[in-house]
Amino acid sequence: MAKFDNKTFEITGTFGKISVYKMRGIERPIVRTRGGASREKINKSPNFALTRMNNREFGGASSAASVIRLALLHVRHLSDYNFSPRLSGMCRKIMSLDDSNPLGYRMVMLSTHRHLLDGFSLNKTTLFDSVIRHPLACNIDREDNSVTVNIPPLSPGFNLFLPWNFSLYRIVVGFGAVADGIGYTGVSTNMGKDPIYAPAAYSPWLINTQPQENFTLTTRASRAEKLPPSTTLIVSVGIEIGVPGMGGEIVPAKRLGCAKILMTG
Repeated sequence: MAKFDNKTFEITGTFGKISVYKMRGIERPIVRTRGGASREKINKSPNFALTRMNNREFGGASSAASVIRLALLHVRHLSDYNFSPRLSGMCRKIMSLDDSNPLGYRMVMLSTHRHLLDGFSLNKTTLFDSVIRHPLACNIDREDNSVTVNIPPLSPGFNLFLPWNFSLYRIVVGFGAVADGIGYTGVSTNMGKDPIYAPAAYSPWLINTQPQENFTLTTRASRAEKLPPSTTLIVSVGIEIGVPGMGGEIVPAKRLGCAKILMTG
């Protein structure tokens, strides 16, 4: 894969065996050539048996990453780059830890290695931990599917550093459930297929120059049922920036803010 050095090059598309396209988070257009073995040859030839096994696992890791991305519904708009490939890579690493199945049939057993997602950042430019420089306490109650996040006292210039030139911000907390079993078949449980079943919890709009006392944000799933051990709760937290809307109300600014996976459990 090649990249143009000329940042003013605006042409995108396919030219013969060359494809030119843009990717969020990368300023320059990306160029790559088309070609390779035919799909039929890859699917049937014995010479591509290993390729087929790797493709199966790649698809399983991508499916798992897609479900985790769904669980980040309430904060993923705060990302400043396409984090899906990185998330797929992490799922592929988790899949490689499955020693119960052979290559090509391994699965993303997230419940066993869920801690590897803790702290996953949705940003490259401005990290959540660089804005609120204080650990957030989080409590996950798997008995009734609820999450409580404690926001510590925030003091501008001490543990709060907002890099955006806007006066209002708020904190959002969300969570989703992801079930094990997302593997080479792409099949998951109903909870895995529809992991968003808890509303987001928002703080009031806060003024970025004023100290803020500590407070808690709690969200609970509509179904208060005990989760099986094979299901992982993914708690996310983000910071939204407020701007005036069309009717004078405060609305979140587009492309501003930051977020991360706070905790899994």
